[in-house]
Amino acid sequence: LGDDLAGPEPSLAGSAAAWASGQKGGALPAFDGPALTAVAGLVRSLVVDGVPSGAHDASGGGLGVALGELVARSGVGVDVAGVPSAAHLLAEAPGRVVLAVTAERVAEVLDRAAAAGVAAIELGSAGGDRFRIDGLVDRAVDEVVAAYRDRLPTALGAGTVQG
Repeated sequence: LGDDLAGPEPSLAGSAAAWASGQKGGALPAFDGPALTAVAGLVRSLVVDGVPSGAHDASGGGLGVALGELVARSGVGVDVAGVPSAAHLLAEAPGRVVLAVTAERVAEVLDRAAAAGVAAIELGSAGGDRFRIDGLVDRAVDEVVAAYRDRLPTALGAGTVQG
């Protein structure tokens, strides 16, 4: 929600990906308070109505991190299509949320997003043992879970503290 991935190539300015690669300049996305309020209101109403089984904000780390963390926390793979580029996967902008919903409720979510004036797109499906994003990422779920669970403890030399 909050993005249909149809716009121009997004800027990576201010993102973790840009920072990690030493790119510390660029223009941040413009702040759009009414759009953020519309996304927040829609997500709140969907959650109150019990529509999503999972949700993740995509502003910190981008769509790729949001999807990866949903996979890591659930242990369930995803098969995503329609992400035009790595920039679309890694760009960080406020007001973007990934929802996990049953196939039977996808149309409802898209209809409610349209009624609220919120851009939305169906990204793919959940299931299986792969974290797959069409031409950009293809990893075993076990790898994603281990990286999520072990990364910080390994870096600190303290063993596992999550999971």
